[in-house]
Amino acid sequence: MLLTACGARATRRTGDGRWPVDTGTHLFDVAVHQIRASDTGSRTLPARTRTSLPRVLEVEDLTALTGWAEAVAQTLAQAPERIPALLADARPGAAWRSGLGIADPSPQLDKAIASVSAVIDGATPAGGPPSFDAVLAAARETRVGEQPLDELVRSALRATLEQLLSRQAAAPDS
Repeated sequence: MLLTACGARATRRTGDGRWPVDTGTHLFDVAVHQIRASDTGSRTLPARTRTSLPRVLEVEDLTALTGWAEAVAQTLAQAPERIPALLADARPGAAWRSGLGIADPSPQLDKAIASVSAVIDGATPAGGPPSFDAVLAAARETRVGEQPLDELVRSALRATLEQLLSRQAAAPDS
């Protein structure tokens, strides 16, 4: 089983009159997924034949890319017409960055954001806003000969879109 949970600080209250303190935890967005073993099994390579893949993004850039992918997922679900403005905010030179003293993204992160834009543009009908389902389908596509950065971007986008879909499916109807 895979358990996914989000937590936030909560006020702990007592029944015996002690003062409340903020040391409790409130769990929300909890999901449980069943995981099954592969029918084909797995194969472990001997240590001497393993090769490490080149790092496509630095850790900080990967973290930022994941954050922007989450923003894309939420925006597609709630206000898809705002996607162009969101993607513009992710790019270098966005006005909000200087106001907060935040540096522009690295050139490699900027390429990753451009790749996110390309996936969305490819799934968007002419003259209309992108749809969540169309972008998810585009992120799930397998592309032969794809550059490693583009593959990483599609994987991050696919993961955040699927995670949002999973959370929505697990949420009780209001």
